Amino acid sequence: MSTFMLDSGAFSAWNSGTAIDLDQYIAYIKAHAEFIDYYVALDVIPGSFGVTPSPEEVEVSAQKSWNNLLYMQSEGLEPVPVFHMGEQFKWLRRMVEHGCKYIGISPANDRTTSAKREWLDRVFDEITDKDGWPIVKTHAFGVTAIDLLIRYPWYSADSTTWIMIAARGRILVPVWEGGKWDFNKKAKIYYISEPAGEGETLLRNKQLLKWKDVPSQVEYVTKWLDFCGVTMQEATDDYRLRTVICAKFFQEFERGFVPTPFKRTRNHLFKDQ
Repeated sequence: MSTFMLDSGAFSAWNSGTAIDLDQYIAYIKAHAEFIDYYVALDVIPGSFGVTPSPEEVEVSAQKSWNNLLYMQSEGLEPVPVFHMGEQFKWLRRMVEHGCKYIGISPANDRTTSAKREWLDRVFDEITDKDGWPIVKTHAFGVTAIDLLIRYPWYSADSTTWIMIAARGRILVPVWEGGKWDFNKKAKIYYISEPAGEGETLLRNKQLLKWKDVPSQVEYVTKWLDFCGVTMQEATDDYRLRTVICAKFFQEFERGFVPTPFKRTRNHLFKDQ
């Protein structure tokens, strides 16, 4: 059975320099309530795209996001609040203490996987019991790194990375090991579209397609394409089919995903604000 979560579009609006009317968002949720299982609170993102916000700006935005949450609740809604990387941990604790049953966790897009892992360890130290199981449901915003997905007992996750990979002429290919596909390991990325452009760009794209000259690599990729029901030529020509291929990887990952308790890094809650 499918579950539908409605995002507020706050990040897209912030990225484009536009604003979202909270009352209109609330009205939309109420008008389409029968089709929506969960909906995200309208969070406020600090600063502007490409500019690192100050700690003061982050704190002001976190307070505005909290006010939006309370306002939506006063309208009879139970939205999913979002805790962002960079905000003080007091906001995450406040969400838990307030009784929020489902919390969005949003690592920063411009951080390395290692930095995200360090921050997420702190997050799950806060929201898991002594056995490492979460005390609230969590949604991972913008997380597709396999090691981050299997490291924590997420309830749900989403990202547009798989779409962007396909749009840029690439596909995700899982690891083939022990006579079967292993979706719990980092997927390989193959450039599959014909080169486009001129000069250095054309040369660089040709280099990225060198794998097509290696029979074992062609056999490996073809095996995955066969599994997805797509031919090599179709995947080369149609970005929509490349999207299907990338989506297939995560569908198979989800099908075999079994949450495990988080191995806590500390025996007590953090004392920072």
